[in-house]
Amino acid sequence: MTDIFDKIKRQKLKWFNTFPYPAQVIVYILGEDEALRRAIPDHPEHDEGVNGRCCWMKKDGYNIITIGVKRDLGDFMAVAAHECYHAMNACYNWFGAYHDNENDEPGAYFLGHLVREFTICFAELTEEKNNGENS
Repeated sequence: MTDIFDKIKRQKLKWFNTFPYPAQVIVYILGEDEALRRAIPDHPEHDEGVNGRCCWMKKDGYNIITIGVKRDLGDFMAVAAHECYHAMNACYNWFGAYHDNENDEPGAYFLGHLVREFTICFAELTEEKNNGENS
């Protein structure tokens, strides 16, 4: 029997770890999510008219967060940061962390990590898809 992460790897989905929290973020292009659907068939549908989506679930012992953003958005960074903030809150809720208003540096660094890793994966994904379309 294969677990969810075997399916994610077989579909060649982009992902990263949410260090220091034990969760994985799967990155996809919103509206171009066939591989995500093959790996996670029961993934929630996205609402029409949205530019981004963040979902979280526990599957096969993994803490999975999926973030999808539409391609070619003028406000890509704002949408990416918005969805990454949801991912940060999912980690905080899962692992008992909290926002410290007296010292928000740990949260700021964690959010920065999520946004940086998400944008790197998203850039790789769009480049691969663009190269595939131009072949």
